[in-house]
Amino acid sequence: MEAFILSKAVKDIREIYCLANGVYSTDFDELDIEIPGITSGDTAATKNYSFNISVQPQSHIYVPAVKTTQ
Repeated sequence: MEAFILSKAVKDIREIYCLANGVYSTDFDELDIEIPGITSGDTAATKNYSFNISVQPQSHIYVPAVKTTQ
């Protein structure tokens, strides 16, 4: 559930950023969202998942969540 909630939140805030700036952000630092964990450029990591917002076609927003191993 964590992955779904955070992926949706990042997708939504990227759409808002695009409406305001004309392009999708590929940097978590540019987005008005706080991820519970570590963010660096296009990658964010929580205790259980890592997320990436690298460049995708503008007609498609994709925020993959990868389960981290422990």
